[in-house]
Amino acid sequence: MIEIIKFQSVQKGTLQAQVDIKLEKWGNFIIRKIKVFEKETNRWISFPSEEFVKDDKKQFYSLCTFEKSSTMDLFHKKFFESYDKYLIDLQESKHNDSMVQK
Repeated sequence: MIEIIKFQSVQKGTLQAQVDIKLEKWGNFIIRKIKVFEKETNRWISFPSEEFVKDDKKQFYSLCTFEKSSTMDLFHKKFFESYDKYLIDLQESKHNDSMVQK
């Protein structure tokens, strides 16, 4: 299971959020500053990265990766299942808080 342990809404262009996650099955391994992007119907994530310049163009080198694209595809699927559930729970919590305040 992938647990969202920190969420920061960004809403800047295609960048929607930045999150920290915990992977319980991997000894509570934490990955910080995963960026969540969305454009039209496409969503993707970017692991933490370092910026560098090549041929006068800003580029990024991912600090984490999977050797097989099929593993990354599975990770994306599981990530967005957890991410969507987190957002639903967050909305419900905000709704319940507003109901209590009325």
